[in-house]
Amino acid sequence: ASSVQVDTSNMEFSNIVDSTQMVELPLIGRNFTGLELTLPGVQAATGAERIGGNSVNGAQQQQSEYLINGADTNDITLNTQVISPVLDAIGEFNLISGPLNAEYDRNSGGIISASIKSGTKTYHGDAFEFYRDTFLNTNNFFQKHISGPQPAVSPYHQNIVGGTVGGPVAPFLPILKNKLFIFGAFQAQPSRVPQGAGSVNVYTTANLAGNFSGDVSASSPNTFSTNPIPSTISIPGCTTGQTWVSCLGATGKNGIVPATAFNSVTKALATKYVPPPNNGTTGYTFNETTTTTNYQEDGRVDFNPSPKDQLTFVGIYVFTNVANTIPFSGASLPDFGDGSVSHIQQYTFDYVRQLSTTAVNDFGIHWTRFNFKSGTPQRDELPSASGFSITPQDPASATLPRLVVSGFFALGGTSNGPQPRIDQVYQIEDNFSKTMGRHALKFGFDGRKFSVWNIFDAQNSGQYSFNTSPNPYSTGDASLDFLLGIPGSYGQGTGSIIQADALLTYFYGQDTWKFTKDLTLNYGVGYSIDTPLRNHQHNGEAVPCFVLGESSNIFPNSPQDLVFPGDPGCRNSGQATIHHTEVGPRIGFSWAPDLGKISGGQGKFSIRGGFGIYYDRTEEESALQTLSTPPFGFTSNGAGDFGGVPQLVNPWADINGGLTTPGNVASEANRF
Repeated sequence: ASSVQVDTSNMEFSNIVDSTQMVELPLIGRNFTGLELTLPGVQAATGAERIGGNSVNGAQQQQSEYLINGADTNDITLNTQVISPVLDAIGEFNLISGPLNAEYDRNSGGIISASIKSGTKTYHGDAFEFYRDTFLNTNNFFQKHISGPQPAVSPYHQNIVGGTVGGPVAPFLPILKNKLFIFGAFQAQPSRVPQGAGSVNVYTTANLAGNFSGDVSASSPNTFSTNPIPSTISIPGCTTGQTWVSCLGATGKNGIVPATAFNSVTKALATKYVPPPNNGTTGYTFNETTTTTNYQEDGRVDFNPSPKDQLTFVGIYVFTNVANTIPFSGASLPDFGDGSVSHIQQYTFDYVRQLSTTAVNDFGIHWTRFNFKSGTPQRDELPSASGFSITPQDPASATLPRLVVSGFFALGGTSNGPQPRIDQVYQIEDNFSKTMGRHALKFGFDGRKFSVWNIFDAQNSGQYSFNTSPNPYSTGDASLDFLLGIPGSYGQGTGSIIQADALLTYFYGQDTWKFTKDLTLNYGVGYSIDTPLRNHQHNGEAVPCFVLGESSNIFPNSPQDLVFPGDPGCRNSGQATIHHTEVGPRIGFSWAPDLGKISGGQGKFSIRGGFGIYYDRTEEESALQTLSTPPFGFTSNGAGDFGGVPQLVNPWADINGGLTTPGNVASEANRF
């Protein structure tokens, strides 16, 4: 906390953490926001929150605003923090909570405002290294009491190294002496840390030879089913339509499946990618790892051409390259890893002009760009290379189709990517402050343009599910279904793109009135015009709307009640509209009575209260829900589109030859 323990003149709570405290307090990962948890009213994310972060005074994590020298540092996609400066480069950060003054907009939770250090009249700097490694850890109680060799421990290697330097520029030149200062920081953070603890069920050697005798027992969780054998699956000694239990059960082959019946594609995949058990009869455990290369450069230049003028330029660049053993929503076994690469840039120009002894104007321009290539496979592979008749829409990022075997394992790349995106925030602001007697007035404007470009290749290479229900042809054992080539379902999408933007325009005025020596009143009002995301992809026609009783003139063949931008009641922001009534009054007080021993003396006791109306910025990710909507996006379930069950190699053909589909349709053309 700052040296001023009790603020007796403001309704909001300011919790300042300075550079000395940040550097001296233990902080794993050296992200300054970790120190939020040392401040009152802050709680870490719980398991119910999917994005992590901290909650301030009970608000959602996404309702906090992050500022670096006044620049918007929230990711528009999720409203989360996008930049954490080098810790040694931060002069201080302030967590502002409680009833917020009118000058703060965009979010209703905590305001986390950090500032980069400036150069001073003398040269100063530091160098640092923080090292964490597996061999530095001692064994815990249970590890010490293991008989025999110690099990493998997930590797943990992290090295944070860097330094800072700052000072005057050309102080020997009279024209620049005490006027031009510079500060810079660099940090590198290579690491190789656990991604998680991998644990799946796999095949035994006997299974791969065709021995599934464990499924004969009625008490087995994978007991043979009464489903019929589909026409395209050939089991020597059994016939089409015969039930699996009569074919493979105790009265049939007694759980012995001829290996010649296995599908050649899935048998090859199982041999290549599915390891033998190493934990019990069918268990396989392994160490998932995440390898990261990260470096950051922070810089600041201050120029004071006169005692009344101060110009500041701040630049931040962050590069991160991440490689994961297990892909996001993909395989549960190694060999299908994915990764991400991000480039983050933020630039700020600020001009402070002292207009008089009682008036100051602060003008700022900011630009933040987040270039994030996410869900990129580490190894590209066309599905056809493994024998599948699948055509990805993005062949450059193709992988083996995702094959999910319920209760066992999954193979293949992510079904939610790649999804590269570029988020940008353009911001201009101006704040005017004026002191008039007991009144501290402040007026200002904040204008921001948010833009996002986001490709989302959902199910780019296709996805199969092998499950015992509701698959009408399952053997009763999903792992055997995989070897025989009997998927329960299939899905593939075209993917699509979002090209959207939104505008935030905010005006405010506020007054801090020293009503008496003990009582300060804070009051003000803000007015915002916050537009919904306007989608520009596909000529702005890609966002459907549901309007009862209306037919589309834009796409006459679309279903009744489904209309598109250009039709009445539908625009490129969907059915969201701009509200011109977002007025946010703020009023509060700070009362600091001197109650003698009860209050501890003058300035050591304060009672505050306030009321305000706030408006939160929406998230871009909600726009993803319309990506697969025809006619600009398309998702197919293969043979499921006409009531069938997909074959393995050609998912647009019914596994039962169309014998039970409506109209006895056996197949349709590949729609991709």
